[in-house]
Amino acid sequence: MANSQEDIEREVPRHKRGLLRNTSIVLLGTVVAQGISLLAIPFLARIYSPYAFGLWAIFQTALTFFAIAATLRFELVIITAKTEAESVNACALVCCASVIVSFVVTVAVFLWGNSLASAFGIGKQGWILWLFPPEALVQGLTPAAVYWWFRHHDYMSNSTYRIVLNSVTVAIQAAVGLWLIEKNDYGLAVGTIVGQFVVGGAAFSYLLATQWSSYPEMWSFSRIWQLAKANKGYPLYSGPAVIIEQLYAQMMPILLTYWFSASVTGHFFLALRICGNPFFLISGAISQAFLPTMARAASDLSRLGPLISRVCTYLVLLGMPIVVELALHAGTIFLTLFGTRWTGIADYVVPLVMTYPLLAAVSWISRIYDVAQRQSLNLLLAIAMNILAVGGSLAGKWWAGDPSAVLFGFGAGLVVGHILWVMAAMHVGGIKQAALLRPAAAIVLSGGAILAVDLAMSSLFHDWWLALSLAPFAAVYYAAIGVRIFQYRRRVA
Repeated sequence: MANSQEDIEREVPRHKRGLLRNTSIVLLGTVVAQGISLLAIPFLARIYSPYAFGLWAIFQTALTFFAIAATLRFELVIITAKTEAESVNACALVCCASVIVSFVVTVAVFLWGNSLASAFGIGKQGWILWLFPPEALVQGLTPAAVYWWFRHHDYMSNSTYRIVLNSVTVAIQAAVGLWLIEKNDYGLAVGTIVGQFVVGGAAFSYLLATQWSSYPEMWSFSRIWQLAKANKGYPLYSGPAVIIEQLYAQMMPILLTYWFSASVTGHFFLALRICGNPFFLISGAISQAFLPTMARAASDLSRLGPLISRVCTYLVLLGMPIVVELALHAGTIFLTLFGTRWTGIADYVVPLVMTYPLLAAVSWISRIYDVAQRQSLNLLLAIAMNILAVGGSLAGKWWAGDPSAVLFGFGAGLVVGHILWVMAAMHVGGIKQAALLRPAAAIVLSGGAILAVDLAMSSLFHDWWLALSLAPFAAVYYAAIGVRIFQYRRRVA
């Protein structure tokens, strides 16, 4: 009995070390992969026009919905399958679903491709819509590999895949842009699809040859059909709910292109990648790190409230320097990084930095609905969010008629919707209002401190010297927060 107790005591720290190691691998892979894309943007912005970025924005919007619809949400079965053989059949089911969706997209482009290209003002580049069918196919093959790795806790392969995918995509985009200097409007979209085909296809082929080949009944039609019928709730309920949730997030490129032009959309999209992506990168990484703990705390509301309060505080602290610096120096930053043809991009920064930090923090709070099995309420709130976002956009278009006003109206609608979302989430999770005092205090204190340091350094230095003077403060700031996050993660693991 003594030996077994000692084994248990040794196993608990070992389990925590494993959790922290896996979390670190996921976080590092996400940061490096997204960092590659962000660091490449200044270079890509100098070889591609705003119009090219607008086309890429439309393509990325379609890509987001294909990522949801291509698998009919059957990729979740790969993780929840009771046996290894059933999980392999689920991978085959995901592939079959992507083939069906790709065929449907092909028919839709054939019948309505010209009308869609004309509606969005890309008639000359309407052929780009024919990239959608292969994109729908590869969006089904990739989740089969990614979710297989998650099932087997192979986080290293998953992180490596993300890093290689982003590296190959950026390399192809740069090569196409430099090769076709005079006419390269489609290079960003082509680089995305080719990169995913090469890297995603290689990952899928590798698993098919090395791990799935030992299951001869992987492609058994009867097994796949039975699995589809047993899990029909995913395409019938989960899929539509996720699509509706994504509508408000992906709506702006569609509205800007339809109301104004693809060039306007390109300015917005580049501003979004600079302003919004860091927040969602931070939010996604924190979610992956703390979601298992949140799921375990769902049955104990006394633990859930403090957990959400602490994590939202970390999200605010991590994102606040980005908010303050972009709000103060957006014009100078974008002119230095992207050149004179992107000078108008600063007009899009203020509404983005006002709304996206809130969206990034609230997107983590919304996980309560999944943990509490209240997806129906989440779906209703997502519908309300879309109505408020469209209403705000229409109000901005009617009030001033320019893209900045549309963005302000869109952001105002999202803020109101997310306030409702938070209030409902607090009710579902039994969270007291006092739990929000910590992140609210973090906004005031960190924002004020960062603003004071920036103003003090601005009075002494300018341009690159200002950036260099702020770098040590930023390094100490993020190192201190990182230590606190890992300490808290270790304590609640």
